[in-house]
Amino acid sequence: MEAIEKQKTHEKTAHMFQSQYMQDPRSKEGLLFPREELNWFEIEDVDLSPKAEYESHLTYVDPKGGGKDHWAMPFAKIIGNKVYVYDVMYNSRDLEYNIPESVRRINVNQPEQGRIEGNFGDGTILTQMTNCSEVKFNDVTALVDIRVSSNKEARIVAASYFIKKHFYFRKDIIEGSEYSLFIDHLTNYEANVENQVDDAPDSLEGLAKMIQHWFGHLFGWIESD
Repeated sequence: MEAIEKQKTHEKTAHMFQSQYMQDPRSKEGLLFPREELNWFEIEDVDLSPKAEYESHLTYVDPKGGGKDHWAMPFAKIIGNKVYVYDVMYNSRDLEYNIPESVRRINVNQPEQGRIEGNFGDGTILTQMTNCSEVKFNDVTALVDIRVSSNKEARIVAASYFIKKHFYFRKDIIEGSEYSLFIDHLTNYEANVENQVDDAPDSLEGLAKMIQHWFGHLFGWIESD
């Protein structure tokens, strides 16, 4: 059992486990973010404390829409030219839960800047978060509302190289946690497939776009728009 569990969770053998043991027929070649192409870290190996030096501390909020959508909110610190995604809020619960819970998570992590995707309204999610009656929004995080109009899949594909090169994900996460589900959905995302769960890669695309816009000089990146 120990050997099977190791094969199930190790980034280099997880896909083989899904194919052979779980009878998951997806082609590895069709995956946009296969586990073995991602960068990994353990939280104890990187100093992410408030006193440690870093370039910036960010979050990106992709609110839950309808149907199978998930509320996706990765938190990351940029150290040098590496983006450490150290925390993730990711679930399919309703706004009644996610509005105050997202504010709590922001207050705990205290990122300096953040963007929230406002495609589902006219800034109402941002207003509900910053004026949450259950939890007072902190005075540290500057959260702004943005609109995203271009094709989602095209945006994700375009950002995939940057994400796979510069983003680092935790390999010490607890099985069954929101972070674990986030990684499962990310690594199972396939290009050119309709009606799949795409909230994890979509939120990372938003985070990558924000980083390229504000901190592109750290990565030798020049925006095309």
